[in-house]
Amino acid sequence: MSSFNDPSNPYQAGSHEPSMGVSSVNNVETLNAWRSTGKWQTFFSVLGFILTAFIAVLVPISAIAGRNGEAAAGMIGVFVFMIPVTILCYLIPSVLLFRAGAATRLIGASDAETFSKIAKSQKNFWRYIGILAIIVLVLYAVLIPTSLFFAASGFKP
Repeated sequence: MSSFNDPSNPYQAGSHEPSMGVSSVNNVETLNAWRSTGKWQTFFSVLGFILTAFIAVLVPISAIAGRNGEAAAGMIGVFVFMIPVTILCYLIPSVLLFRAGAATRLIGASDAETFSKIAKSQKNFWRYIGILAIIVLVLYAVLIPTSLFFAASGFKP
């Protein structure tokens, strides 16, 4: 009968097995993949900032460019609506993605706190994008049937 600490028992966890902690993450390919991901995250977040600035500049210009009073008043309403939509859809995800990219720059130090910061920044970004996707899907589910109903009924404002 074998003893409790028998080294020939393949089903017994021994001290020779690697730990599942962060200290076991020393794979060079994994670290390079995280660094590369961080560069792409930063790139796309900067694109998001540029798109946000582009929208923030063009919407007021189009509001001012209205030729008559009614068009200008309508464009002011669009302007008031577009700023919060732009912030929700472009600016906040860009900030979260930039933070996630910045966190991956700390990957050289493979301690638990660094990996925790990276995981939290990734979680925050993807949670926000998931909630935003659900909101957009719900809006589609409401607006498409509503618009089909009004189109079928011949409604004219």
